[in-house]
Parts: sequence; C-alpha cells; structure tokens
Amino acid sequence: MSLVYCQRWNKRLAKPIKPLTVKEAERLHDAGEPYAVVSFNDAVGRVNRVVELALRSGHVRVYFFDEYNRVEMTYTFGPTKELLFLRSITTYDYGDSTEYLGMSQCERIEEDEFREDGTGLHTVRDERTGESFSEELHLKPSKNLDELWESVPEFGHYASIGRGSRSQPPIPFG
Repeated sequence: MSLVYCQRWNKRLAKPIKPLTVKEAERLHDAGEPYAVVSFNDAVGRVNRVVELALRSGHVRVYFFDEYNRVEMTYTFGPTKELLFLRSITTYDYGDSTEYLGMSQCERIEEDEFREDGTGLHTVRDERTGESFSEELHLKPSKNLDELWESVPEFGHYASIGRGSRSQPPIPFG
C-alpha cells in the first residue's frame, strides 16, 4: 500500500491532477488548503481510496473504489469546532456492468444524511425500477452518534476517516 499526494484525483483516468511531493502536501495540510491523498494498492495495481481534504473549511470527502475503478461509496464529513462529523454516506450500484462508469451513470444511489441532533434522511434513486423516495431517520433512544465523530486527521494519518467498515448499519437509526 502506498500513498500518492496530489491537488485532486481524476476518477475517470485514475491519475493525479498536479502531483505533490510529501512536503508540498504537508504544507497544504498545515495551511488547511485543499489537497488529496490516494491509497494505492500495489498488489492489485489500483486505487482503493481517495481522501480529499480542505481542513480550513473542515470538509473531508472519502471515495471508495471497486475493482473497475468506479466510485462505490463516499463519506462526506462536515466541520464542527475541532472534530469532523460524518454528514453523509452515499453508495453507488452499477448493476452487472463491468466497465468504467461515472457516478452519474450508476443504476442505483442510496444516501444516508446525518444531523448532529440525531435525525437524518435516507434517500434512494433507482434508475432500473424508477423508484425514488426519501424517509426521515431518527436515532434509536438507546444509541448515540459517537461513531459519526472523527478527529481532524494529522498529516499522513488517514486510516480512521478512511475506514470502510463502520458498524452495520453505519449508524444506529431506526
């Protein structure tokens, strides 16, 4: 596993846009300026995660990729005082296709949006069935939102915000 730093990651071409040295990326990190870090799986020769950080504004987005280099899930963190709050988890289903498709070309999108007050919204858009709906989410009385809070990552330490396996379901909403 190796890390590649860049200004942005081109998802379609699976290449960095303006590669950065470690020192350049660290300078951007310390200044809170936007940059991306790519987790490259050397064993299979492909990217498995990209973390985009804009720490001055407190926004972090994590992209998870499938074996065809398509985005299969995203985490979007939003700012709070010194922590990040997981605002949404979005999954993308491309059906039986084995070719590269952009996120807008998927067959089904499911998004869970979370609010700090213990409410949220579950939205489904399915191109195959024409199904499209949203439903409110409410935190179960015996549960808490602890798993949705993350510390702002130190430079080079992205494992916590980039972990793909949070509890199932990702948040204990009923």
